[in-house]
Amino acid sequence: MFEIVNDPVSGQQIYESKTSKLQVAFLDIGRMSWQDALDACENLGNGWALPDTESLEIIRNELFLIGVGNIAPGYYWSSIELSMRDALYMRMSDGVTHNFYFQEDYKKTNHYLVRPLRILTDGV
Repeated sequence: MFEIVNDPVSGQQIYESKTSKLQVAFLDIGRMSWQDALDACENLGNGWALPDTESLEIIRNELFLIGVGNIAPGYYWSSIELSMRDALYMRMSDGVTHNFYFQEDYKKTNHYLVRPLRILTDGV
C-alpha cells in the first residue's frame, strides 16, 4: 500500500510503498516518446527512472485500481526495450502490456504517459 510522503531530497510529495520498496512520482511528467521518457526520468536525478512492466503492474494495482494517484486509464511507457524500434507500454485501464496483432503500437516514437519511480534503498 502506498502513502503520501515528502521526498527527502526535493521536498515534493511522492507516493511511497514499504511493501514493494518503490517511490512513485506524485504526478505524470507528460506524454512523450520512449527515449524522451527515459531521458526525462534520468534527468530528475536521485535514482528516478522509467518503470519496468512489473513496477507498472504494482502502480496499477496499488494506485490506479483504487482511484489514487491521478493515474490515467491510458498508456504508460515502461523501460522494457523490445528492439531498436519498439518498447513496451502498459494500458492502465486493463493492464495490457502488449498486443501481437498491432505491432505499430510498440513504436518508440509514439507519445505515451510517463510516471517516474525509484527503488527504495537504505540511502534514499
